[in-house]
Amino acid sequence: MYKAISIIFGIIFTVFLLICTVSLHKIAYHPNQPDCGGENALFVRNSIEEWVQEGQKQKIVVTSVSGYQKFLRSPLRLGTTLYNELENGSICSASVSVAIENTKDGTKKNLGDIDVRYQLINASEGGRVTNILMAGSDVQDMKEKLMDLVRTNK
Repeated sequence: MYKAISIIFGIIFTVFLLICTVSLHKIAYHPNQPDCGGENALFVRNSIEEWVQEGQKQKIVVTSVSGYQKFLRSPLRLGTTLYNELENGSICSASVSVAIENTKDGTKKNLGDIDVRYQLINASEGGRVTNILMAGSDVQDMKEKLMDLVRTNK
C-alpha cells in the first residue's frame, strides 16, 4: 500500500515539475511576448473600438475592456490554427463592454459584453507593441455577437 502511494505521489510530483519547467521555459526564452492588457490596454481598447465601429450605422463605443487572458497555443477552427505562434507575439482574449452613443447629446446606452480574441505583436527591437491582428473567424464571431446585442437592445 505504501509503495502504491509513493508511486502515485512520484508521478504527480513529476508532472508538476514538467509543467513548471515548460512555463519557466516560455517566460525565459520568449521575453518579447507582449502583455495582453496592462501597458497595452489603451492600444487594445482603441483597436477593438475601431473593429466594432466598422460598418455600423450607429456610433458604437467600447466602454471597458477587462478579463484579459493569454493563450499558450493558437486556437483551432475546423482543424486550422487561427493565429501564427510568433516568438514576439501573444494570442489573447478579453471581455469588451460596448454601448451605443447618442451623437446629439453624447449619452450612452449600454449594450452588454462580448468576448473577443486577438493577437498582439511586438517590434523586434524596443519591446513595444506595433501591431494587433484579429483572425477572420474571430472578426465574424465578434460582429455576430455585436449584432445580437444591438437587436436585443432596440
